[in-house]
Amino acid sequence: MSTLILLPAALQARQPEIEDARKAFLSFYERGEIAGADLEAAKIEQITRARYGVDHLEYASALNYRALVYQAQGKYRQAEAACQRALAIQEKTLSSDHPAVIVTVGNLALAYNALHDYGRAETLLERALATQEKILGAGHPDVARYLINLASAKYNRNKLDETEALLLRAISIREKAWGENHPSIVTPVNNLAVLIQRRGRLNEAEALYNRALSIRERMFGPNNVHVALVQHNLANIYFAQGKYEAALAAYGRALATRESALGPDHPETGLSQHHLATAYAAKGDYVSALAHSRRSIRAVIVYGRNERPETLLDPSSNSMEKRSEYFRLHLANLAAVVKVSSRRSAINDEAFEVAQQADQSLAAVALQQLGQRLSAGNSTLAAMVREEQDLAVVLNQTDKQLFAALSATEAQQNRLAVAALRKQISDASSRRSAIATQLEKQFPEYVALANPKPLKVEEAQALLRADEAQVFFLTGAAESYVFALTKDRFDWKAIPVGSDALVKKVTAFRRGLDLDEYNRAVAAKAKPDVFDLRLAHELYKTLLGPVEAIVKDKKNLIVVPSGPLTALPFQLLLTTEAKAQADAADFSAYRNAEWLLKRHAITVLPSVASLKALRAVAASARAAKPMIGFGDPVFGNEGAGSAPRGASVKAAAKTRAYTDYWKGAGIDRDALGKALPRLADTADELGAIGKKLGAAS
Repeated sequence: MSTLILLPAALQARQPEIEDARKAFLSFYERGEIAGADLEAAKIEQITRARYGVDHLEYASALNYRALVYQAQGKYRQAEAACQRALAIQEKTLSSDHPAVIVTVGNLALAYNALHDYGRAETLLERALATQEKILGAGHPDVARYLINLASAKYNRNKLDETEALLLRAISIREKAWGENHPSIVTPVNNLAVLIQRRGRLNEAEALYNRALSIRERMFGPNNVHVALVQHNLANIYFAQGKYEAALAAYGRALATRESALGPDHPETGLSQHHLATAYAAKGDYVSALAHSRRSIRAVIVYGRNERPETLLDPSSNSMEKRSEYFRLHLANLAAVVKVSSRRSAINDEAFEVAQQADQSLAAVALQQLGQRLSAGNSTLAAMVREEQDLAVVLNQTDKQLFAALSATEAQQNRLAVAALRKQISDASSRRSAIATQLEKQFPEYVALANPKPLKVEEAQALLRADEAQVFFLTGAAESYVFALTKDRFDWKAIPVGSDALVKKVTAFRRGLDLDEYNRAVAAKAKPDVFDLRLAHELYKTLLGPVEAIVKDKKNLIVVPSGPLTALPFQLLLTTEAKAQADAADFSAYRNAEWLLKRHAITVLPSVASLKALRAVAASARAAKPMIGFGDPVFGNEGAGSAPRGASVKAAAKTRAYTDYWKGAGIDRDALGKALPRLADTADELGAIGKKLGAAS
């Protein structure tokens, strides 16, 4: 929702060489030719550094040009650093309300906004706005851009009343200065429409989008990426109003423009495909929905390769959630189509693979980073990985430059520059594909670690033994899914329970396992919560009931949970309804309950593909010694009641909650050492076992 703040006129009379480079920079920048602007910004910086040094105001001005280029390239950390350095130089000489200082403050705020640091962005923009209003007057046109940028920061902090007031002021200022249909009106009008839509005033939002669309079509023509953005937003309004035909038409127009300008695998194109799939599904046309969701997840997969792991790991970017949403919609479309399709086997395979991709976790992305670090041990592998990473950066930045170049009016677009950018993207993509093929051939183990592929049904089945079954759960907003497979059988079912409902059920399920809460209630002579046997059976029927016929006869059950189900102890589910519910006075019902653990030995894995890695290790591992065991551990800070080593200890530890033994993301060793008693008998047992196996003690 932000707009860039361009640099003002020179602080002083510039050398002709610098002035020529500045004019060239602005020409390139305004046309969206970021590569040309980058060269001119580098030239300005080089000349000013040589002529004035790195502590001069002219050098601070040059850093601002660099920051604008970094912003356009998506290098927000570099933009932040350049602005901070420029500000430090300026504040040594200039007053805090000097126009040059305020421009730098505004540009720094834009970097913070892009980095999702909205608090700092808001603080800086409030400072800049107050100064500009003081110097120029509250109704000056230049004040409007600060109002728009401040509105963006406040919107992202959910300060919706303030956001609306700021945008209305910005629109009013620009209307008075340039008229109601001036191109500068579009950004605040579109942003206001987004806000109004969020607040549920759909008819007002529709009128605002139509106004913005009319101005942009006159300005850019009908086939411009800026026009496509407003068309897409207008389609969202139609969809929210239940006007599905109108929504489909508007989404279709936006898609045609984006696909033509940006290509079929661009994220903007993928977004249009995703929303078309959503609209067709709402109409009940799941075949058309499936066709569009297939294209949307292709865009996610292709473009996702250009996202660096650190971007995906940034919680504020929501990248993982956005990717997962596309896959979950596609899975819902598959679930609807499979009921009437004659190609059930092919759809089953597709659903199994899509579910694994939807379940990609932050841990998996972190593992990619680990794999990249591990490649440093092999010079050939390391060189290939570095080149692949460099190409990902190039693709990401070039894509942003192409989008900027295509944002200009048709008359202003430099067709040669656009063609050159497209060729650069094509060449870099081809080279990355070649590297990926080479890595798979030469270093398959590395690829399996850094970029694991989802398993096909038959591949997963081949990993299972005759007495094993695997169940894989994927939770979604409205419904969830369970996949069950054995050596020779496979099926999957939709579960009509979404993530929010599962969170409540799992929380209630675990409440009866909290011994601290139980003891506190007993001490207070209140009625304690006890483990709910009825809920334990209800969850079994919900989660495993749909695939019970496949898994019930297998001795070993491998569970791959996701979302709230990762906190569910599956072994405590009940396979049959309890004859009576236990209470605080009588726990006999627990003794005869049909726990899932009585039927299966249960193993929990983080992903379907992890079984492949485990089986590979098990097949190749050879123990160097007959046995290794640890008994009677010394924690380094044992409780006062600890017995000397070798003494028989039968005192029980004080019961505490599981979470009490954690400090942040790791084990609190001091708490363990103080709470756990010695286990001297375990050392004797291990010694006896080791003696029989011929292991040295």
